[in-house]
Amino acid sequence: MKRVLNSARRVPLIMLLLLSAYLLLALLGSGVLQLQLRLHWSSPGAPSSALTEPWIALSIHREFLAQPLVTGGGDSRVFWSAQLLVLLLTMLMPFLRPLAAVALTAGVGVAVVALCRGAGLAQHATIMQFELLSIGILLSLYALVVFVGEMRDKYMLAQVFSEFVPPQLVDQYMVDRRALRLDNEARQITVLFSDIHGFATISERLSPTVLAEWLDSYFDAVSQVIVEHGGTVDKFMGDSVMAIWGAPVADPQHGTKAVAAASALQRRMVALNANLRRRHLPEIVVGVGVSSGMCHVGVMGSRFRRTYTVVGDTVNIAQRLEKLTREYEVPVVISETTARLTKGWLYRELGTEYVKGRKRFVGIMQPIGTIESCSEQQRTWVQWHNRALALQQQGQYFESQAMLEKLRDDTGEIALYSLLIARLKVFKRRGDEFVAGR
Repeated sequence: MKRVLNSARRVPLIMLLLLSAYLLLALLGSGVLQLQLRLHWSSPGAPSSALTEPWIALSIHREFLAQPLVTGGGDSRVFWSAQLLVLLLTMLMPFLRPLAAVALTAGVGVAVVALCRGAGLAQHATIMQFELLSIGILLSLYALVVFVGEMRDKYMLAQVFSEFVPPQLVDQYMVDRRALRLDNEARQITVLFSDIHGFATISERLSPTVLAEWLDSYFDAVSQVIVEHGGTVDKFMGDSVMAIWGAPVADPQHGTKAVAAASALQRRMVALNANLRRRHLPEIVVGVGVSSGMCHVGVMGSRFRRTYTVVGDTVNIAQRLEKLTREYEVPVVISETTARLTKGWLYRELGTEYVKGRKRFVGIMQPIGTIESCSEQQRTWVQWHNRALALQQQGQYFESQAMLEKLRDDTGEIALYSLLIARLKVFKRRGDEFVAGR
């Protein structure tokens, strides 16, 4: 039905324009209005003669109901019957989509021709020609209004989407709307959560106006990074930003792009903080959580407000992983599922975490960078780190602790390795499977 009916927003405008055009044509055809146009040409040297008649003449034909001017001697009942058909077309056309409107127009045109033929084509040829001309004018006006409306809607949609969706996806949608699916469905995607550390404390120190300006700077930076890496900004929640990859446009590289965005976001914060320092505003420390998995995506909400969003376990995990950045004191934490979807990245294992509502533990990792961008020393440290956690899972606690202590001294990451060593000592006593302190 949606493919047949026109947009409800355009119906009043189209109806007003078509009824105005119909009324004007009906008045001209009936003889109420008579428009006369006189054009005069003369050669450059020839004397010009004054026009004896005005260019446009308006007169009233008193007997137009009984004898319309376009009948050409035919029956006036045929004229008014044809006018009723055209009026029906005028009333229905605004509610229809272009293809349905063209089909209805063709049907009315055939009906007008049949009406005039049935009454005698020779006597009613003028009526038939006038009505077909009127139908053509109405259809052309309808097509013009719909075309302008579609172009305006596309422009407005592109303006709105471009703030949250990569420009290339907007261009793709403008060419083929089927490329952007908004239907409710289950789809594998990647979700990113970004949150400011210590936001509550900072917000108490700033005035509402300055706080809004400070947050806008942060949101602009985060949104730009997300869009640059092919993601879609799903929503802003206080000082948090939620972004998705793989919807509404499917992307087989959704995991890789999300991890790249998380890493780029931390680099963007360095430049943003330099600007904030110059403005004497608090610096921003951001934690990022990334998770991949099946989610329900589509347009959801109530009859008062609906929006395109995603729901599911993957969203909860991403939000939980973002909170773990404070506990581990690392900038980015991703799920093991996301790591498996990516190629060419170097990850440091952090263990496993329990997420409320799940029966299984979630493996978590920290992206260090692309393998090509990491130094030999970084690759060696990550190799030792992952080996130390593997020894811990095998129950070789003393060997694992020795490696972790060496990494703490060599890397200078006191907080992270002190946490891992403290948990390892707990596991020594319990003898349980390593589950990141849970």
